[in-house]
Amino acid sequence: MTLTLTWRIVNSATTVAALLLMLIPSAAVARAKHHRTSRPRVADLDVCVAGGDCDYGAAHETFKTWGNVPPKALGDCTFAAAADWEQIVLGVHARPAVIASEFEQAGGNGKEGLSEEALWSYWQSQGIAGVHLTALYPYTTDRADVEVAVRAYRAMIVELRFSSDHQVAQFKVSGKLHDAVVDGFTPRGPLLVSWGRTLQMTWQQWAQEAQTMWHIQAG
Repeated sequence: MTLTLTWRIVNSATTVAALLLMLIPSAAVARAKHHRTSRPRVADLDVCVAGGDCDYGAAHETFKTWGNVPPKALGDCTFAAAADWEQIVLGVHARPAVIASEFEQAGGNGKEGLSEEALWSYWQSQGIAGVHLTALYPYTTDRADVEVAVRAYRAMIVELRFSSDHQVAQFKVSGKLHDAVVDGFTPRGPLLVSWGRTLQMTWQQWAQEAQTMWHIQAG
């Protein structure tokens, strides 16, 4: 794998903000300042006013399931997260058949899934739905860093470790690792995109389950 990764974890919202000024283009800053104010159709959404602790992100958009609907899932959450990220950030609407085919080409299968390392490698070398990964930055998952990063980058990929028989929004999940997209937040918690839905988590759940958050650069 030849992708150059930035392995220094960002430890504070202040540091994140300083890095954002150096890393993100002005167009991304302009997009980040746009916050929807109408209420999205999200189950159990914490209704709030757009501002410092409220950003609905892409909650008004419609997402595909990519074959993943708990508790029966294909195990392709890594590629599903990549496809959701491409839709939110780049406006790319991939075809489910393409994502399924590329997931298999990367070595994934419905039972075992696919590691994040394999996801990054394939995304960089082969591309996903015609989009290639160019840079990858790991971040801490503190609430302040989530809020700053989401406002700046629009969406991040996060790896979660679910507890057995745990409830995430309206879905019951089993104990396993799961990749999803975080693209918004409310005072109650972050908003995830996964399984074809926008999901309202709590900050308590997030603190217990979020393992690593990634800023992606791709095109």
